[in-house]
Amino acid sequence: MRARWAPAPWAAAAMIVLAGCSQSHAPSEEVEQAAEDVVRAVEGEPAQPKAGQFAPRNDCAEMPGAAGFLRELNEAIAARDADALIALAADDIKLDFGGGSGTAEFRRLLGETDGALWAELAELADLGCATNSQGGITLPWFFEQQLPVADPFSSFIVAGQNVPVYEAPGSDAPTIARLSWDVVELAQGGPEVEGYRHVRLGPALAQGGELPTGGELPREEELTGYVAEDALRSMVDYRLIAASRNGRWRIISLVSGD
Repeated sequence: MRARWAPAPWAAAAMIVLAGCSQSHAPSEEVEQAAEDVVRAVEGEPAQPKAGQFAPRNDCAEMPGAAGFLRELNEAIAARDADALIALAADDIKLDFGGGSGTAEFRRLLGETDGALWAELAELADLGCATNSQGGITLPWFFEQQLPVADPFSSFIVAGQNVPVYEAPGSDAPTIARLSWDVVELAQGGPEVEGYRHVRLGPALAQGGELPTGGELPREEELTGYVAEDALRSMVDYRLIAASRNGRWRIISLVSGD
């Protein structure tokens, strides 16, 4: 699916399968591209960035020790190895904004039978890595970028390439635009249908989204449409922050919301 950082070949393959299971909507060409990126990384070639201003990329490779940490992280996630993952976590890892913390709680969350946290981690492993202002690293990459939104709680990343925006909720409706790793905001009004979100396209089209007709964004009337919910990722969804403590990289925070 998404480009990643040179894990061991068997781990990369396992991650692709796992990530594919957690996001059944992902088109086959994205899986093929991810496989090609892994091969390039293993052979020492940089992964090719995806089209779109906020497409996943890796800015962390030059930080001392970060590449090795990310490799171990990816392998632990691919294998769903709780012991290996907890070994990469700080003793006081932050897990929510209500006081949840520590490796015992982390182990409990990883052991929940629905595997929800593992699925979240597999998705994070696909979304790139950014350096942060505290000298650490953040996954996903876009979380550390300047995003053209006023309210992150009502904004989403369109997580894919050439994702259709429909005139009405449903894949049988006319396609009015296509977006690739762009930003959209929730729109007011319009019918609500399960599986789709009514969004405003202004921020995305300003960043290079495409109208099928080749037209321009209307000035007097904002352009809105519907995007499949499983192609959208909330700005405040899970993010992982890691830092080097006494020469060892550790996960210090794994939270969602705010």
